[in-house]
Amino acid sequence: MVPAEKQRIRRNKLMSFMDDDENYRKVMISFNKRKSTLKKKSAQLSTLCDVEVCMVCFGPDRTVETWPENRSDVLGLIRKFGGLSEKAREKGKQKYNLVGFLGDKKRKLDEKLNKKRKNPEDDESVKNYDPGGVISAWDERLDRFSEEELVGLCGCLDSKLQELRDQIRVIQMKKKEKAPVVELQDPDVRFHHPNNNLDYDLTRLNISDCFYDQ
Repeated sequence: MVPAEKQRIRRNKLMSFMDDDENYRKVMISFNKRKSTLKKKSAQLSTLCDVEVCMVCFGPDRTVETWPENRSDVLGLIRKFGGLSEKAREKGKQKYNLVGFLGDKKRKLDEKLNKKRKNPEDDESVKNYDPGGVISAWDERLDRFSEEELVGLCGCLDSKLQELRDQIRVIQMKKKEKAPVVELQDPDVRFHHPNNNLDYDLTRLNISDCFYDQ
């Protein structure tokens, strides 16, 4: 069956369904709700992403609803899209998910490294860069990860980073606890070193000359 014949049969079924007043009322209620949602989402997409958005919707009674509601704006966007090349149109249809974002980021980093490697003496960060691949800017195994696996990897790295921060904090606290402490005790003034637990009398150190009568 040719596509035109299928469309004709489908149209006839729809028209027979719409002949019933109750069916028509239900369809119009559903259509108006969805139409309002589409217009709202189109406006949000245009504002938040700073892109040009055009929506054209045909109602059950063949009426045309558009966003923007200004007819000249809609026709301008349609002409603009019609003037694009086939390649530009296909590019606009591509999905941009987490994998695409990471791929673009990798490409930009590679371009930046290639520029810096041409004149590495001007940049300390790439002087030790290993072009043989021992130190790589990208692990090729990540190219085979799914979006869910990449999200899980990011969460795992965040957890490991927090563990390292906690370990650094514990080490710093232990260093402070092991710092030498000088204690002055009465009546005998002594030096106390916690590392070897030895008390040194001031007279044994021959530093009594440092004290004088007021």
